[in-house]
Amino acid sequence: MRSEFAELTEAYRECDPALAAKLADISNRVARLQGLTANPTTSSYRNQVHMFQRWLREYGLPDEPPVASEKVLEYLRERSKTIAAVTLRKDAMGIRRWHQVEDLVDPTDDESVVALFVELGQPWSMSG
Repeated sequence: MRSEFAELTEAYRECDPALAAKLADISNRVARLQGLTANPTTSSYRNQVHMFQRWLREYGLPDEPPVASEKVLEYLRERSKTIAAVTLRKDAMGIRRWHQVEDLVDPTDDESVVALFVELGQPWSMSG
């Protein structure tokens, strides 16, 4: 698929530079999304994101990124009452990866999210 976008981008580069730029952007986005589903770890992230999206919808919130760090914290606090801290880390990693794939600010880097993991005895690295 990427080569098809590359061919189209090249074909439109001279006659419509704006369209060529949009095609290049689509191609890059497709590549990032393919990276999200590439292996078992990212498959796990995807499952975590689906649970988070369901929670967002239950509260009448948009289920697309970016998601405010306050909502991420609220979700993680709620989940921390029923799951192990190590599983909660997986939830946070899925949310982190979801935002990274979309080239958005990572809400799990927020100090309040980091503090939650410290509080749970699971220090959270803000760098990954």
